[in-house]
Amino acid sequence: MKTIKINNKIFEACEECGKLAEWSYMPGDYGFCDIHVPRGCSCNKYPIDGDWENPNQSNWTEKTDELGRLEPCCEYWYNKEGLEIE
Repeated sequence: MKTIKINNKIFEACEECGKLAEWSYMPGDYGFCDIHVPRGCSCNKYPIDGDWENPNQSNWTEKTDELGRLEPCCEYWYNKEGLEIE
């Protein structure tokens, strides 16, 4: 796990760029900034017409954030103030 020190506190750093990590993946010990968090996951897919039984997924879509980006996997936690290590 990469770390960064800000105002005498230790935070997780993004695994890709070293900036403050805001997203943490639950099963692992690593974090990502909002730019580098992996986006898109089957847990965020849903049928537009509500038909969960239809195997034809051409009518399915994925959840997006307010900027139109795909959401990360639901196993990522978000904290806009960073992930402080105690």
